[in-house]
Amino acid sequence: RSTLFTLSSALTNLGSFFSTAIGGYLPGWFAPLLQTGPESTLAYRVVMLLSTGLLSIGILPVLLYKRTPRQVPAQSHAARPAGRRFSNPRLLLKLALPRLLFSFGASLIFPFLTIFFKQRFGVSDATLGWIMGITGLMAVPTMLIGGPVADRLGKIRTMFYGRLLSTPLMLAVGLAPSLPVAVGAHWLRSGFMRLGDPLFRSFAMERLPEKERATGASLMSMSKEVGSAIAPLLSGLIQVRFGFTPLFWATTAVYTLSLLALYLFFLRPARAR
Repeated sequence: RSTLFTLSSALTNLGSFFSTAIGGYLPGWFAPLLQTGPESTLAYRVVMLLSTGLLSIGILPVLLYKRTPRQVPAQSHAARPAGRRFSNPRLLLKLALPRLLFSFGASLIFPFLTIFFKQRFGVSDATLGWIMGITGLMAVPTMLIGGPVADRLGKIRTMFYGRLLSTPLMLAVGLAPSLPVAVGAHWLRSGFMRLGDPLFRSFAMERLPEKERATGASLMSMSKEVGSAIAPLLSGLIQVRFGFTPLFWATTAVYTLSLLALYLFFLRPARAR
């Protein structure tokens, strides 16, 4: 299961690399056929329609899925108190809180990372597109080895160590004296950070009862989106008054809190057992 989740994320990042690399050229390719400019609304609209068509094709395999009925023993839900929707609400909180913290910390800086590179190092749009495209590509190797490593060390321990390595690299991006150092730290940080998400989702699905997995996955996604909704607004206000440097320190601090939550909720109890 760990290999399946990490392989899925690796393929997603691989596809992101090619789409980022090619997508910037598509309006220019369509413009002569449409007799319009490469930055016109019509050219962008055709590219978006092409993207919609590709997304629609992705629905077809899902339609082929078949539910396999399982016989669940009647006593499996006997211990749940009457009127309680979840058998273990505390577990849901423990699964959602680290994702909320990671999402909040990441959203302080990542929506504006392209602006940071342009302002700090004056890179061109073409260079910036390749930097961000290769970011996804660099995450593929770490994700592919993540499954086998997790099978040996455990999902949470592998995720914890990966994000522990990525946290100081985040600070290195913000304090780097040159573009190559900042980009190298960013690529390494992305690889170690993205390693953890598929492992954590796999871990959560194993801990939750089957009938609660869909709702649990929704709550985990919601906790991630809450951080993504609040942090960018706060980040914009800080950028206007203080610049980017405090944001890198704040992100590192929030990441550290999330790592502490992971340790207290899952690693320390496992070590005690």
